[in-house]
Amino acid sequence: MGGTLHRAGVGLLTRGIRGNQYSREGSEMGFMKGIVKTGGQPAAGVTLEFRKSGVNQGHTNTGTDGSYTSPNLAAGVYTVFKMVPNPEAQCDCAGVKTFNVPSVGIITKNLSY
Repeated sequence: MGGTLHRAGVGLLTRGIRGNQYSREGSEMGFMKGIVKTGGQPAAGVTLEFRKSGVNQGHTNTGTDGSYTSPNLAAGVYTVFKMVPNPEAQCDCAGVKTFNVPSVGIITKNLSY
């Protein structure tokens, strides 16, 4: 019975102290991570929203150093929006505004708005 409980817990999402360390084994979900900057400086405390086909799929907040890691994301093409502080603004990575998230793994995109 104990082995069954252990296997069931392997795919659970676990967050590190910074909120950017994930255990993804068996999750079949992808993630985005990176640093958000505004005016060339790290943007702390920013709320990001991840949209697929215009529909919110989840959100996260940046850390004190501007770092972020997205929530579990199903494979597909996403846009990222800064929601807080207002006003809403679309984020980009060197001019690119859409991001292809794989079904498994992490892509690194440093964003700005």
